[in-house]
Amino acid sequence: MKTRNFLKRSLVLSACLAATVFSLSACSKKPALMSAPLAAIPETCVIVGIIDVEAWMKVDGIAKNVRENQSKAGLQQLEEMGVSLLDISKMALGMEPGPKPEGLFLISFSKPVDLKSLIEKAQQRDKSRTLNTENIDGKVLYLATDAKGEAIALVQLEEKLIAAGTPISVRKSLSVIAGKAKSVLSNSPLMALCDNGRRNDMFWLAGLMPKDIAKKLGSNGPDLDSVMICANYRDEQLRIGGIISCRKEEDAKKLTSVGMLASAFISMNPDSGMRPDDFKCSANGLKVNIDITVPKIALDALAAAAKKSQLPAKSVVPPASAGSAAATTPQPKTSAAAPLSPSKPSATAAPAKTGTAKK
Repeated sequence: MKTRNFLKRSLVLSACLAATVFSLSACSKKPALMSAPLAAIPETCVIVGIIDVEAWMKVDGIAKNVRENQSKAGLQQLEEMGVSLLDISKMALGMEPGPKPEGLFLISFSKPVDLKSLIEKAQQRDKSRTLNTENIDGKVLYLATDAKGEAIALVQLEEKLIAAGTPISVRKSLSVIAGKAKSVLSNSPLMALCDNGRRNDMFWLAGLMPKDIAKKLGSNGPDLDSVMICANYRDEQLRIGGIISCRKEEDAKKLTSVGMLASAFISMNPDSGMRPDDFKCSANGLKVNIDITVPKIALDALAAAAKKSQLPAKSVVPPASAGSAAATTPQPKTSAAAPLSPSKPSATAAPAKTGTAKK
């Protein structure tokens, strides 16, 4: 009798444990989108990427430049809506290439945002767009249409996450979240391509180019099969790496020749701050490996050249009396980033991941 009661209690306990484990596993199948933004990108997207905005804002000079240029057009609009570029932590993107490309951005914020309030403020500032709403699976989809009939769709997915893009892509994203469609995570070849960089890189972009899409595009460029590009800023160096896979070996050789020309150009311009071996581009069969190093001193040179190319207003605008057209001509503003403090390239810089994903 004791044995029988013990078995009963054991079975009941086992059943309770099994039910608990099952319920927990069921919940874990739908992770928070903030921690897995690709989970909201529809399977039809064959190009995906992540921009770690928060990490880039920690790079010397970038955050300062953003703060100093909040008055510029795009940044000013954000500021008037109650948000700043500094409030964005990450941005994920998904794209469907084609004659009429589709795509969306998933914007993760570091603080809760109210999309309805942001849109209302945007409407007060610019009333040129017609605003409509749709209710889809418990979410409010906002459609802002301009005079040409082109629409932007926006929806709040979570308190810190907003999706924005073409109406088709955003609607597909809502279907994914509702469990009615698959996400891009189910695209095994694409995930294998981007897996190496999708967690640690400050920026990465991975894409497949199916033959049917390439045929529709009708491009005269190289016949690409896939692309993986990543970028990081560490040890005072910008590192850009990646792997480009072609369908024809001759196309891989053409891309390599472009890399050789870039290296030769660097050799002829010692003031650029880069060395010829900072630009590496080599072919291995159908694959082209890219490894580019841009030290701080080169970034400073680029910023200085950009500023130099824009002449001061007083040298291009003739003196004019008050009230004349010339006197009221807007002064051109430089869009160059704030120069980074020069320093020697680090010889011990750890190489960035250059797309050595499992193939």
